Amino acid sequence: MDDFATHVRAALAERGISMRGAARALNYDVSYLSRVVNGKQLPSPRLAKALDQLLGGEGSLASLVAAEESSEHPSGACSDIAYMKASATHLLQHAERYGGDTVAAAAVQVWQAAQGKLDTDSIPEKDRTGYLAAVAESAEVAGWLLFDAAQWDAARAAFLESHMLARHAGDRSMQWFALDMLAMLDIERGRPGEALRIADELLSQRRVPPRIALLAEVRRGRALAQTGDRHRTLTALDAARGRAEASSAGCSAPSNKSHRPTWLSTLATDTTAALAA
Repeated sequence: MDDFATHVRAALAERGISMRGAARALNYDVSYLSRVVNGKQLPSPRLAKALDQLLGGEGSLASLVAAEESSEHPSGACSDIAYMKASATHLLQHAERYGGDTVAAAAVQVWQAAQGKLDTDSIPEKDRTGYLAAVAESAEVAGWLLFDAAQWDAARAAFLESHMLARHAGDRSMQWFALDMLAMLDIERGRPGEALRIADELLSQRRVPPRIALLAEVRRGRALAQTGDRHRTLTALDAARGRAEASSAGCSAPSNKSHRPTWLSTLATDTTAALAA
């Protein structure tokens, strides 16, 4: 990291480019660039390539980053992903025993710390998709615990962020679960129209997994109940019950997302059991 920082400082000085000027030219945050140039943070490969172009490095800066990254941080992103998944398991187990309000702040901290690394573009390109999916799950876990703690606005922000991150990661299953969580929140806050819109969007998807479709039917039924439409409410809940019975009998096809978070599967299983009882 020191070699890279030394080369960049020398090149900037030689060309008379200030830190702020470089940050503006590269469209990077000046504080992030300052940490990199002063040797306090390893740059991303993308930043190294941009600096090469700005300073005429002809690939030398990118080569330095590749060498330093392999020697100093061989599995940083993988380690972060493993930590996020382990944290989610531990926090949810704790919340089940003591309540979401006891760990919501910790879940937010895990999510936002990882989000910060994405925002500073410090995740290697080869690890970025998996990292995006892991941060999406962390945001969703944080949203769930914030919901349990009755911190409605913070929960909504977490679910929306989870949906956006999952979309960038190409994880459609996580996108759909994030939408379902938003519908759940809308029902809790007395916004049946928005919950119905989300449920209908989920049910219109061609390849939505059966468990997500089940949850969407339940949200739809509860939203219709809030509007006072008894006939449509009963129809929606009958449809949900039918899906639940089919799921309990093993008639539904398995999801093609083998990495679906266990806690989300548990939520759907609990709903299935309640409706089929």
